Amino acid sequence: MSANLESTCLSARNFSTPRLLRALPSLAIVTGVVAMLLATSGVLQAAPINYGNFMGNTVTYIDVTENSGTDPQHYPPNAFPPDPNAGLFGKPIVSGDSLDFTPINFFAISDFSVPPFDPTDGHLTFMVAAKPGKAISNINIEEGGSLRLAGFGTDVTHVDVAAIGTLGVSEVDGVPISVVNIDINLAFNFGVAGNGTWRLVSEGIVNGFLWKGSQFIDIKQELINRNIPVNFGATKITVALDNSLFAASEQLSGAFIDKKDFGGLNVTVNIPEPGTLVLASLGLLAGIYRRRSG
Repeated sequence: MSANLESTCLSARNFSTPRLLRALPSLAIVTGVVAMLLATSGVLQAAPINYGNFMGNTVTYIDVTENSGTDPQHYPPNAFPPDPNAGLFGKPIVSGDSLDFTPINFFAISDFSVPPFDPTDGHLTFMVAAKPGKAISNINIEEGGSLRLAGFGTDVTHVDVAAIGTLGVSEVDGVPISVVNIDINLAFNFGVAGNGTWRLVSEGIVNGFLWKGSQFIDIKQELINRNIPVNFGATKITVALDNSLFAASEQLSGAFIDKKDFGGLNVTVNIPEPGTLVLASLGLLAGIYRRRSG
């Protein structure tokens, strides 16, 4: 899978309540406790893991960093170089212009109400800078994993996934601009209207379902929609992505969901055709010369 993530500027962590809090209003007790947990997760915030910079064919990923407010045990302090098996996302690799994560520890599990619910939340940030003569026209974000629900109970037994954040454009056509924020909110291949919630009764028992989530963002069109002058595309962006999994069960049921190599999280950069910026620049200079000559 490939995924393009190219603009995000989020100076502070933008925790948002998992999608289940919107999808399951009847779960007052469970959702209330989860909301309280996430609201106080900053106290448990782990030391971030900075994986450094990664060079793609036409872009550079800068300061790829992750942390978590729910699973600090996966963020060993003073780990340098970073342990590739540490964290929730794990150390990424670059192929072409794609940044690819293969999570190992990213899962949520609740069996026979032990624990009654398990939230797992990871936060990922990085900058993307286009190389000279290049620009970022769009990005595509994809991720995936598996899930299972089994046993007897109600819709209190469920799993949920959410991936939200901000893509911030700070430079266009090589010129710095006031940051333009674009929302990230992935849609999934399960749940009501792709909301990423699977409930024991409403959606049924399931074992090993391969879920996927994705979002395509046309950065150039987003800039045009905001009346930002743009010829080719963004040349510098920052991404902040909050990724959460949630599992809840009852005494006779079990729930599990993970993020895995099937999809992981992939970020791919799309740019104009090679030479486009150079040819356009030459055309602009030629036009200036003709006007002056005239």
